[in-house]
Amino acid sequence: MIRDNSTLQGIERELTAYLMAQVEASKAKYLFPTFTSAVHFPTGTWEDLRQGEDNQIGDFISVGSAAVVKKTPEGEALMGKIPMFGNERLMNAEELKRLSNLSSTGANKDAYAYQYAYRQQLNIDGFYKLMEYHTFQMLANGYITLGGKNLAEADLRYKIPTENETGVAVIDELTYNDVITFTRGKGITKAFASQNEIDLLGKDEQMQKQYAMIVGGLPSGAILGLDEINRVFEREGFTITLVPDFIKDGSNKVALWKKGVITFVGSDRVAVIGHSETPEAIDNPQNGGVRRMLGDYSLMSVIEYQTNPYSVSNRLETFAVPILADAENTYIMDSKVANV
Repeated sequence: MIRDNSTLQGIERELTAYLMAQVEASKAKYLFPTFTSAVHFPTGTWEDLRQGEDNQIGDFISVGSAAVVKKTPEGEALMGKIPMFGNERLMNAEELKRLSNLSSTGANKDAYAYQYAYRQQLNIDGFYKLMEYHTFQMLANGYITLGGKNLAEADLRYKIPTENETGVAVIDELTYNDVITFTRGKGITKAFASQNEIDLLGKDEQMQKQYAMIVGGLPSGAILGLDEINRVFEREGFTITLVPDFIKDGSNKVALWKKGVITFVGSDRVAVIGHSETPEAIDNPQNGGVRRMLGDYSLMSVIEYQTNPYSVSNRLETFAVPILADAENTYIMDSKVANV
């Protein structure tokens, strides 16, 4: 029977290769990596400096005179501690006993590595799900609610300006005119919405007329889909990314998007994932097992034997949180709210 960390170290290369492959597989499954970047904050505190507005007119001066000194408006510093992520899955003594049967079948290192790394695979996927969930909660609401084991629930707000939020002309309707009136002149580059908002736009007569002008006609009663709607909005410089309605959490489904909302971004950067190493990753203790940094988000993977009770720990930890990259150029339209 396999009994200690030396066995894990003997298949370290195979374990690491499997886990790195799983990181890439998880990255490909979710949307947030396609429009976010990873930003490292060594201190574990994220910071964002927003410049103040300056409406001063410049000055003429006479030749030979000193330039007029103008006061630079003070900016606003936003900051916060990056919360810690941590999940662990154990292989108990009974599971390890069954694993020892592999030796009788002549299993190679890859077979052992798969069995040991499988639980870490679940941890990796759980991390990506968490970032996916909070990234879209942030984009739909302008804030995220943090909470967890020994972590008091609190909102992390990104201070989207009040004037960047709007409703619609008629509640529970969403029209081409609503969108264009709100977004034109703002340099919108991206938008996010769920199927509910796409369906509302797809049956809007104004939207249908705009699409008909592009393609030269439209059958009576036709309802537009995402591709057709995006052909219309491409003329305005942006397209809509479809956000899934739900994300799975075990046997449950958790809402991923706020129904009725379309979020528009007038910036090249939508969001970042701020991250920082755990103390264990920094200290890099050499006490057995297999420890590896994985991927772009300071993920620290630890697979090691434990005693009392006898088990193998598969642990994944980091500090990470989504951060809105440009709140001043993020705009939220809610079809559940009527414009005054």
